Amino acid sequence: MHIKYGFVVMMCFAIACSACGSRHFLFENNAYKNKLADGSYFLYNDSGEIYWETIYKNGTIIKEYEYCQNYKYSLILKYAVDYDTLGMQEYFCYFKNGVLFQEGNYKKCPGIIVTYVDSVSRGDSISYSAILNKIETGTWKTYYKNGQLKNTENYAQYYLEYNTYHSDTSGNFYIIQTTLPTKNGKFEYYTEDGRLYKYEIWENGYLIETRVFKDN
Repeated sequence: MHIKYGFVVMMCFAIACSACGSRHFLFENNAYKNKLADGSYFLYNDSGEIYWETIYKNGTIIKEYEYCQNYKYSLILKYAVDYDTLGMQEYFCYFKNGVLFQEGNYKKCPGIIVTYVDSVSRGDSISYSAILNKIETGTWKTYYKNGQLKNTENYAQYYLEYNTYHSDTSGNFYIIQTTLPTKNGKFEYYTEDGRLYKYEIWENGYLIETRVFKDN
């Protein structure tokens, strides 16, 4: 996308948001290279909080992120707007002071699937998916407020299916199928001063080994 087109689109969006009094538009300093957009552009709300980031390279949009505020835990969530070719979505989470709290990737998968079994028609069933789910995939890292690594987790790119069986007030039986992330690989846990105190080995969702290190 050429900078002129991107500029017009973003400015129109900014003007529309300004009209409703809820958004502001701001350019990042030094965001041009050879007269083309090259760097990050941010959109802010009235409280001065970032809610959108667009990254340009040589006038072309290469990535966009949406920001969400978690006021309960004083965290800032950052999601890639688009999924990559493997169906994965980048995720970052920051403390209010800007220090990274968590990073990893999500993968889209079926969410809750409800299947009704019709005994009258001898087992014929009707299924529907209520929602889509996002599960952890690949390597996830969590950090302390001082920036020290807190733990690493590893997940497979496939998900586990968990089924529960129910019946409603009319006597109809149904199955609820949910999807869960698959722990696969090494999980490591560190103290705030950087000492490894525990690790786990997981294989296809099963805990294989756990080791806890005592204080020296």
